[in-house]
Amino acid sequence: MEDIIRQMMCTNRGIRRFMDAVTESLKLSTSQGRILIYIEGKNKEVTAQEIASEFNMKRSTVSEHIKLLENLGYVIRIDASLDKRKKWIHITSAGKEIVKEMKIRFNKNEKYLESLLTEDEQKIFVEILKKIRMKLKEDYNV
Repeated sequence: MEDIIRQMMCTNRGIRRFMDAVTESLKLSTSQGRILIYIEGKNKEVTAQEIASEFNMKRSTVSEHIKLLENLGYVIRIDASLDKRKKWIHITSAGKEIVKEMKIRFNKNEKYLESLLTEDEQKIFVEILKKIRMKLKEDYNV
């Protein structure tokens, strides 16, 4: 079992670095990329609190990311009409273009990873990962 955990951790680290290279090549951190993809996928305005909750981040950390994304022109913040303390975060057309580019690059990386396994190996691998994830969720709520 020790070898399984070690191999999973090493593989996870490698895949993470592989995928992080996408956001870094676009001059974004991985968190900023994830936040942009999340906002774009909602198809409506969101709040920093929603983002913090979704990614299990401190609101202050989210605010720092949003400020940088706003400075890059990828999002805008608008005062909520009823509560001036609340800000709605909208993705801009430039932000949508960056998300589009990230998705193209992530898809290319995914195709590369898929090419490392046969179709049967992919199916087995995905089923094993689902089983592990389901059991971890049931037994440890993670």
